[in-house]
Amino acid sequence: MLGVAVLSLSTTIQYVAAVTAALSIRKTHHFASWALLSAALFLMAVRRTVSIYNTWYTGNAVYDATAETVALVISILMLLAVLGLRSIFSASRRRETALTTAVAEHEILAREVNHRVKNSLSVISSLLSLQEHAATDPTTAEALRRARTRLNGIVVLYEMLHTGSKFLNVHAQRYIHDVAAGIADAYGSAEHTISYDIVDEPLDVRFAQPIGIIVNELVTNALKHAFPDGRAGKIAISMKRAAEALVLTVSDDGVGIADYDASPDGKRGFGRDLVQSLVEQLSGTLTCISPPGTTYTLTFPAAHSGTSAESTTPAVPWS
Repeated sequence: MLGVAVLSLSTTIQYVAAVTAALSIRKTHHFASWALLSAALFLMAVRRTVSIYNTWYTGNAVYDATAETVALVISILMLLAVLGLRSIFSASRRRETALTTAVAEHEILAREVNHRVKNSLSVISSLLSLQEHAATDPTTAEALRRARTRLNGIVVLYEMLHTGSKFLNVHAQRYIHDVAAGIADAYGSAEHTISYDIVDEPLDVRFAQPIGIIVNELVTNALKHAFPDGRAGKIAISMKRAAEALVLTVSDDGVGIADYDASPDGKRGFGRDLVQSLVEQLSGTLTCISPPGTTYTLTFPAAHSGTSAESTTPAVPWS
C-alpha cells in the first residue's frame, strides 16, 4: 500500500505540473514551449497511471522503494521547475509590456515635440512672409524671402517627422520634392518646370536637414539667375546611389553662371558659404559644371542614409 501511495502521489504531482504548464500558455503568451512541456509531462503521468493500475488491480508490477522515492523527488522538482519557469516568463512578459508602453509614450512625446516645433517654425515663416510683403526696399524683401525659403526645408522635415511612422529617417523622394516645390512657389513661374528622379532612399534625419538646405540654395539660385528676362527653362533634380555614396545632382538649362549667389562686387555670397559649410558637414564634395546650363553634383557617403546596405529599390521619378 505504501508503494501505491508514493506512486500515486508522484503521478498526481506530474499531472499538476502538466496542467500548470498548459495554463502558462495564456499567462506568458509562449505557446510552443509550454505546449511541448505540458505534453511531455502529461505523457509521463499517463505512463505512471498505467503502473498504478497494474500495481493495484493485477499485482504484476514490482515496487522498488528507492526508485519510487527518486521518482517522487523528480516529480516534485518538475513541478518546482515549471513554477519557476512560469515566474521567469511572466516577469519577462511584464518587462516587455512595460517596454512597449514606454516606447509608445516616447513616440507620442516625440510626435508632440515635432508638432510643436513645426508649428513654431510655421509661425516664424508666416512672420517673415508678412515682413517681406510689408518691406518697401527690394533688397530687404529679397533677404526676407530667402530666409523664408531656407526655413521652409526645416518646416518640411518636421512635418514629415510628425506625420510619418519613423523618427530616425525620412524618405528622400518626398522630402526633396517638397523642399523644391516650396521654392518653386516662392520664385518660380509657369515657364519654369522642375523634374525629379530620386531614388527612394531613407535619409538619416540628422543629415536630411543639411541636404534639404543645399537643395534649397541650388534650386533658388537656378530660379533667380539661370533664366533672366522671363526666359523659360527646366531644372532637374536627381539622387542616385553609386557604390558606397549617394550622388545628388541639381541642373538647369539656363544661361550658366560663373559663381552662384555672388554679390555685385564679385565676392562669394552667403549662400555659397552656407552650402560649402553644409557639404563639409556631410563629409561630401560639391562640383559645378557651367556652361552650358549649370550642373551641381553633391557626392556624400551613403552612411548618411537610413540604411547602410546597398539599396535594391529602383529610382522612381516624380511627375
